[in-house]
Amino acid sequence: MLRSLVGLKLLGNNLTGSIPPSTGNLVNLTTLYLYDNQLSGSIPQEVGMLRSIPQEVGMLRSLIDLELSGNNLTGSIPTSIGNFCNLTTLYLYDNQLSGLIP
Repeated sequence: MLRSLVGLKLLGNNLTGSIPPSTGNLVNLTTLYLYDNQLSGSIPQEVGMLRSIPQEVGMLRSLIDLELSGNNLTGSIPTSIGNFCNLTTLYLYDNQLSGLIP
């Protein structure tokens, strides 16, 4: 497991399929860039469960950048994104997402 991983930048590739729920296991992640790929499906609930202190379920205290634009993501934006305490950048454009930004 990549527990000490702080940045994951897979932008501009031809990645297909959905974002794996196991992304939620990257508890120290501060940067997640998956934009400009061919990802589809909804954003998995587990991404909203990322946290830097495992006892604090649902609190993503480390993530500052989340860029998922330029994919084919569908569904609603998870309400758990509203729990990201340090998030300063949220790019979700060029997807098929619906609903409100929490």
